[in-house]
Amino acid sequence: MRNLGYLIAVILTVIALIHAYWAFGGLWPGHDVQSLINAVMGDPNRTKMPPTWLTLLVAGLIGATALIGWSAGRAHRNRGIGPMWLNRIGAGGVGLVFVARAVLGFLIAAGYVALPQTEPFASLDLRFYSPLCLALGLGFWTLAFMPRTQRSLSG
Repeated sequence: MRNLGYLIAVILTVIALIHAYWAFGGLWPGHDVQSLINAVMGDPNRTKMPPTWLTLLVAGLIGATALIGWSAGRAHRNRGIGPMWLNRIGAGGVGLVFVARAVLGFLIAAGYVALPQTEPFASLDLRFYSPLCLALGLGFWTLAFMPRTQRSLSG
């Protein structure tokens, strides 16, 4: 499980760094602000990126979830941050958020939830963002709910 915790932490750290890059004016994967909004936010009514402080807050929260994944992966050997039960609760809660985000993305794509989205966000959300959220959520749930004996043998 240690490897799963590391993998989750690496993925979320990269995502947090991308958010920090956007906070300081980065435009990738777009070429201007509007194309960036269309690719990563999908809000047809938005013409400006969120303020720097808010984007940095999101980057920090994503970084905190990376730390939860890393710690939950190491908790079975008492090398995580805090007691194992707290790591498991944290991983379970974060997993719930990621799975809920994934389900919402799939429901929007299937037309069950009416939420206008721009392209390429709608396509990227269906192909990449929602499946990644689902995988991260299931990974966090694996860290949270796997019995201690299996956690010790597999990591």
